[in-house]
Amino acid sequence: DSVEVQKAEHARGLDAQLHQQTALLMQRHKANLEFLRDKCEQQKRHTYAAIDQQTMKSELDLQAKHSEQLLMLSQACKQRKFHLEQQAGALEMEYNARKVQEELMAQDYEVHRRYFEASTLTDLSMEA
Repeated sequence: DSVEVQKAEHARGLDAQLHQQTALLMQRHKANLEFLRDKCEQQKRHTYAAIDQQTMKSELDLQAKHSEQLLMLSQACKQRKFHLEQQAGALEMEYNARKVQEELMAQDYEVHRRYFEASTLTDLSMEA
């Protein structure tokens, strides 16, 4: 009978030890899982931060390129306007010079016409 009691106590001790070791193993497993998940979440945060940083850098680079292109376009437009204004001024001066020249030619014509008429009338009255 005492053997049976010792056997039962020993079996209970083994069961208690198994239960305790199983609980301890489960606790370690949960701690390892939590550590692993936290580590993965931290890696995700680092990766997302690196991606965000690269995105911001790319956006800044793109904005700088856009600003540079806008500046170049604006400068080209101003230069083109300047050249057009110069051409318009030159054409206006040429027009005014030709207008004055035409007016002078018209006056010369009128003077010559009057002279011709006067000399024709003088010749006719002398002949008569």
